[in-house]
Amino acid sequence: MYDKFAEPSPVKRVSPHEFRMAEAAMFFHTRRARVQLAGQRTIRGITTDVYIGLYPDPDKHRNFTVQWFISKAHWQVYAGASIESGALIRMEVYELASGNPTIYNVIEFENNAPDYDVFDTSPCYTPHQKIHFLLLVKGKNTLL
Repeated sequence: MYDKFAEPSPVKRVSPHEFRMAEAAMFFHTRRARVQLAGQRTIRGITTDVYIGLYPDPDKHRNFTVQWFISKAHWQVYAGASIESGALIRMEVYELASGNPTIYNVIEFENNAPDYDVFDTSPCYTPHQKIHFLLLVKGKNTLL
């Protein structure tokens, strides 16, 4: 079952040979949102800024309230080959009909690089065909 808040996939197929990633504003339905800084909170031992947004969904006659927890500047997060501050730590989505939020813990804070050999790909590829690549997506972390 797909999530009620986000689109099922951020990848949109343009043609058989091309695909595009959806913008975060489209994926998370933030274009019509009203967002404000609500203060600070410690989440999983990390000091975060808390942003709260109200999202009207007129097509389905419902509203969502969303909280983002973004790490403060003195926290550093390893993202691929770079170090970033202001990383999204958690997102909580509240729907008026239910009292409990849907919680997305975004960063797991693994200190080690992931083991790329966890899955046996030998039925699909020979060892010399195996490629490790890193996909970097640029964005503006001031826009939610």
